[in-house]
Amino acid sequence: MSAYNYLVDYVLRNYKQELEPGGESFDYYVNGEFDYCVVLGMGGSGIIGRYLRSMVQERWGKPVFVFDYTDVGVPLNGKFLLLAVSYSGETRETIESFKKISPKASCIGVVSGKGELAELGVKLGARVLEVGGSPAPRFGFAKMLSASLGLFAGLTGERWVIDELHKAAEELTPLTSNIWGEEVDGLVRFLSDGVPIIYSSQHLLPVGYRWKTQLNENAKVHAFHSALPEANHNEVNAQLGRCEFRGLLLMSQNYDKLTRASYEAYSRVTGVPCRRVWARGSSQLSEMLYTTVYGDYVSLRLAKILGVDPLRVEAISTLKSIQGRLLKE
Repeated sequence: MSAYNYLVDYVLRNYKQELEPGGESFDYYVNGEFDYCVVLGMGGSGIIGRYLRSMVQERWGKPVFVFDYTDVGVPLNGKFLLLAVSYSGETRETIESFKKISPKASCIGVVSGKGELAELGVKLGARVLEVGGSPAPRFGFAKMLSASLGLFAGLTGERWVIDELHKAAEELTPLTSNIWGEEVDGLVRFLSDGVPIIYSSQHLLPVGYRWKTQLNENAKVHAFHSALPEANHNEVNAQLGRCEFRGLLLMSQNYDKLTRASYEAYSRVTGVPCRRVWARGSSQLSEMLYTTVYGDYVSLRLAKILGVDPLRVEAISTLKSIQGRLLKE
């Protein structure tokens, strides 16, 4: 089986199994009430914090802050739960942030491969869940999300989180069983003709960001993520000419009326050619997982069309090597 076919099969089949709750990781070991939660992570691991926030914050009724260097305004007072996520366990930014923030946390959970982060977590008495075995860290998405939601549910006592995850995971295979075909072929050709801009909103905001990063890493193309209705107040004014862009609108029947109107207005005014991708599922989480698998699949299809290896990320390896040398100077 080629690398491409293996990855497609992994995304369409293994994600569902890896999302299924089960085992020790979903035991309940509540340490008490928290004022908020802080999630540490970078890259594909950092995306997990965005998904967790989108899924739990409103119903939990407390803030979830994602510390991935895009917003450093995270409070470190009161009683808070700290979750640190790093597939490799060696992500330098996550480790350094963990060292600074963990002494102030009331309770700590760690999702990590074998590495320095896991070792630090064990020393501090944190709940540590090990992940690994995926073709590349970014394809460990399902394992990391399942483990992170399990830790959150176990440490906060919010058992409904696991119920929601189980229901959404059960829906995933039926929903994604027919995503290939003419619709995807047309979408991939559309994206291959320009620079993709992924637009999403509300519960699909982190999914849009995931699409962007998967297109970056798998297909090796520039891609950007933007949010609606915010783009209606600035980005809609941008004129074509310098670069060919391709807009992709992640749509949901669960968007509120204002958001739906914002999407329609943007599509009528923007000069960027746009296509719509509709989320499917009986819940917001189910829609998130469906569009995540859809995006991963599209990024792999685009990689094949462009003739690039989706697993090779030499630029990231070179960057980490340079960063390591600079930190030692």
